Amino acid sequence: LVEAAASAGVRLGCAPDTFLGGALQTSIKLVDDGWVGEPVATVAMVSEHATRESLSLHLAVADDVDVVVADPLRLKQVILNLLTNAVKFTPSGGRVEARAERVGDEIRVSVEDSGIGIAQSDYERIFEAFQQGRRDVSASTEGTGLGLTLSKRIVELHGGRLWVDSRVGHGSKFTFSIPDAGASGPSAG
Repeated sequence: LVEAAASAGVRLGCAPDTFLGGALQTSIKLVDDGWVGEPVATVAMVSEHATRESLSLHLAVADDVDVVVADPLRLKQVILNLLTNAVKFTPSGGRVEARAERVGDEIRVSVEDSGIGIAQSDYERIFEAFQQGRRDVSASTEGTGLGLTLSKRIVELHGGRLWVDSRVGHGSKFTFSIPDAGASGPSAG
């Protein structure tokens, strides 16, 4: 267990004790224009793998998503994890779409794929440490079952939430929301 946490910690950019009850550190602050580049840079990080798998990879960032109160590094971790999972569990020739938009008093980021999907009975379990959905995937599919756990914790530290909508055989849509800069949320500092 400790070895798996250490390995995942290195891969996900956090201390291993984060998964074993430790504190997750964030640096929440007002982030203006530069934040829009985070989803773009993160998509670029997975584009090579998507191209190798003949996946269609698209990003749409609404014009009004320009200022957030957040830890940009931690949000990048969440987006990267969601995109990596989408690419990993989407068969060759499929599609992955990332979208960032302002909805009411929230910023919402979603990653949708045409992958293998997740059974509704697994929706809660996939966010638990060291758990993965029951998937028909090859033995070469890597993962410790910690990425979604960490992502959920990061989003919750931002005063937000993370959820999934999926159907087996029809893909998944993971969405997280955080309060927008004008709403009452985590204080900048």
